[in-house]
Amino acid sequence: ADNAVRTFIALARETRKATQAHFNSTVGSIGELYDDYIHLSCREAEDGEVPDDEHTPPPKTFIYADNCYRQGDFECIQGSPFYYWRTYSAAMFLHSEFDEEVYGGRFHYSSDWDGSKTTTVLPQCGRVAAYNAGPANLHGVEFQTKGRSCMLTVYMTDDESRAAHRDELEEAALILEGHQDEDEEVEDTASKESFVNKFYKTCARSSFQDTLPDEVAKTLPQYHLELDGRKMLVTEVSAAPQLSVIDNFLSTEEMEHLIRLGQPFLKASTVFEQGQLTIAKYRNSRTAWLSEDQVDEITDRVERRVTLLTGLNLRSAEQAQIAYYAAGDQGRYEPHFDWGSTDDVRRNFYSLETNDTLGARIATFLIYLRDVPGGGHTFFTETDLMVSPKAGRAVFWYNLDSEAFGDILTRHGACPVVQGDKYVYTKWIHEVGNMHLFNAASAGSESDRDYLQRDWGRIAEDLRNLEESDDSPMYLWETCEARRSAGSCSILDEWEDLESSCPGICREQL
Repeated sequence: ADNAVRTFIALARETRKATQAHFNSTVGSIGELYDDYIHLSCREAEDGEVPDDEHTPPPKTFIYADNCYRQGDFECIQGSPFYYWRTYSAAMFLHSEFDEEVYGGRFHYSSDWDGSKTTTVLPQCGRVAAYNAGPANLHGVEFQTKGRSCMLTVYMTDDESRAAHRDELEEAALILEGHQDEDEEVEDTASKESFVNKFYKTCARSSFQDTLPDEVAKTLPQYHLELDGRKMLVTEVSAAPQLSVIDNFLSTEEMEHLIRLGQPFLKASTVFEQGQLTIAKYRNSRTAWLSEDQVDEITDRVERRVTLLTGLNLRSAEQAQIAYYAAGDQGRYEPHFDWGSTDDVRRNFYSLETNDTLGARIATFLIYLRDVPGGGHTFFTETDLMVSPKAGRAVFWYNLDSEAFGDILTRHGACPVVQGDKYVYTKWIHEVGNMHLFNAASAGSESDRDYLQRDWGRIAEDLRNLEESDDSPMYLWETCEARRSAGSCSILDEWEDLESSCPGICREQL
């Protein structure tokens, strides 16, 4: 294994050096190049028939640029969410065109986004295709129709501050130097590697795995629910904090409708840092917020379903967000907290209509809108829990503990998408209108006071007994009387919500 790593390091170094030397001699001084990302990829043919005429080129895959993204028919925008700081790229072939067991997987340049006019680079083991990473060199790789082909790709930048893998090869080489005596006890390096590197490595190991197969799910608490004619399965993958996976939450029609609503408005994702929204290097995706003008029968149905299953008031929730992550730019979101940062819970959310405070994000409800062939898992780093993306699957968790502090165990990230595309619907639900949860938790047993909990067994029973009528309370977390007894009538925000769902319940206290 050590020799394989040494070979990888040597090839990556030589690829960068050769690229730098070539362009310095052909286009003038380009300065020092630094490794931004080093990627070893292998493509393997799926099961199927091999073409009768193997001289006929196999179909070409999607066309990409390495530092810009497509807009319209011709433009390539150099900006987030793509890696716009990359200046040069180089791909080294680790197979040959003449390998009898290989067909397809050839690298090609294209003059347009449709791939109608291409120039093919025939693979030869050790050959490097080096190019400027800009829109002048759109490129792709043919689909693999026989055997397996491998390629080492080095993405480079002249901006040292943005070179994510600038020191990776040197650090790996230093580690190998300490491995020369295999019998010597090797110091555990896990504590030395950065938190983010550990995140990416764990994601890579799980990219093509179903992290919740049936044989595993059946060992966990499961509950069968039925709502709107849909038979759902809730799996409680963690109790402390509670993390619930709900399969079959949406239909294909509902998912595609939500995607269509969001697609025209997708733009570079932002994060909240130092009191303002900004584009961050650690989040690479595009997002859209569904506006009031887009509310329709399906969006209402989805929100009603969220309300009934979570038992939470959505009046203070944010508008639904549609997020898009693409394999072409390794779409991902590094580990973060939905409730704020390790220093403080963010409570300065305000209503767009009334400017009233909404409080912190008490809970998150996330839905995968399509299957993802490779990557895109949601990884809860503190509890080492990984949820694989599956169309129609929802994930629900509380961001705050029973005392309204941020729960550090809810830190999570979106693993890079390595194949296909990922669409996600997210609803962030806030404290205002949901303060009853903390009262209920404080009255619980000593064993469950630290965490907010959803009693799925009781919810399954409530849904079975639910009668559809205009007078039916929408919130199933407590009865009207229990909420009054918990003091909701004496809290303005709670009183307004309680009167809405339980008319007249607070009349005696007015």
